[in-house]
Amino acid sequence: MTWPNNNLLRQRLAKGFTLIELLVVIAIIAILAGLLLPALAKAKDNATGIYCLNNQRQLLVAWKLYVDDYEDHLPPNAKHLQDPRGWINGFLTFVPNNRDNTNLLYLIGTRKQMGDRYPKLGPYTKSPGIYKCPSDKYTCKIDRKEMPRVRSVAMNGYIEGGLYDPTLSSTVSSIHGRGWRKYDILSHIIDPSPSDLWIFADEHPDSINNGGFVLYPYTATIWRNLPANYHNAACGYAYADGHASIKKWSDPMPKLEPVQKRMRLDYSNAGSIGGKARDYWWVINHSTAPFKK
Repeated sequence: MTWPNNNLLRQRLAKGFTLIELLVVIAIIAILAGLLLPALAKAKDNATGIYCLNNQRQLLVAWKLYVDDYEDHLPPNAKHLQDPRGWINGFLTFVPNNRDNTNLLYLIGTRKQMGDRYPKLGPYTKSPGIYKCPSDKYTCKIDRKEMPRVRSVAMNGYIEGGLYDPTLSSTVSSIHGRGWRKYDILSHIIDPSPSDLWIFADEHPDSINNGGFVLYPYTATIWRNLPANYHNAACGYAYADGHASIKKWSDPMPKLEPVQKRMRLDYSNAGSIGGKARDYWWVINHSTAPFKK
């Protein structure tokens, strides 16, 4: 079969594209790239979010194994810098040559290696990678090298594990708020329920320091610690019943807070939508509960 204008087509192809035609094609490609790249970046963030939740589920397994071995006592969550009794140890900052930033033994070290400073969940994890969200790319300086920090995960500060109340009483307040619950043993987890009480979450890189994440339940004007916003302005949370999910933020703090690579506390919540601090109270209501409602 022969096309009627076959010779004309050959001549046209031999001449190639004009400059204007090439520019039109390039412009179309640029427009398509502009449309597709944000979608691809969002898909990548969603994928790392799934990976992050898998890490947190593995930490939950370790947490439950510890609880089973220690007769329903919850892992200790030390508040103070020099308290060696934590589920992890070490104090993260962006200060140059802070060796805690890169010390894997503070995550998975054994009693034989570290004595009393060994991390209490370490024997149940072994893999340091599960302590960090893959979206956390922020580095610290050790000598002349930029190196990744070892951890992005914190534990709910109201999970005290009996450190501050040797009586393990269910009616004694948390050290973080008089009249508010703390959790020392498994039977304390009744309010919020296990499906609503979070155990692990990723913390904002500037906020993370020791192993605990704390907000004070009296006022929502200041975030003492700040959750992360890695996954399309969201954060992964792992709960006492074993499930993990992504919480999408709506308020500017923590949704939009940038990383300054310096350790900071007390973030203003003045810009919350309608002044209602919905994100703040969501975190509080999944961290603890008042004895009297």
